[in-house]
Amino acid sequence: MRRRSSFPGRFPWKPGNDESGFFLPFSLFLLLIFTAVTLYSAEEYEAEKKFFREAEHAYQTERILHDAVADFLNRSGAGNVPETGIIRYENGHARYFSGRIGEHLFQIKLQCFTDHGGKLDITFLFDEETGEISGWEEN
Repeated sequence: MRRRSSFPGRFPWKPGNDESGFFLPFSLFLLLIFTAVTLYSAEEYEAEKKFFREAEHAYQTERILHDAVADFLNRSGAGNVPETGIIRYENGHARYFSGRIGEHLFQIKLQCFTDHGGKLDITFLFDEETGEISGWEEN
């Protein structure tokens, strides 16, 4: 005996002739577009966060360098250039090493370190008589 279908005739969920299955592909396409835009926005956000974090770290390193040069000039203002030293700051520290290369001319090597691992090395010439810096070179 042949079994009869429990759904005689047309299925109730089957689209009519005028719809022809348009809504599901359109919905999936919109979902794909929304997902792509969301992922792109999230990636852009993370890239901007990384850029601004690195810019902040570079600023902190440059700030330590600026303050270290100013503090070195203040320490050597009385005609007494210190040979070595460490200057501590809130976000890091700086080390300097000096060596005489002329009667009144010193070569100073300055290393700046930040707490986040940034490092900046510079070498400059310091004239003890005039108190001026010349020959600035970043390593």
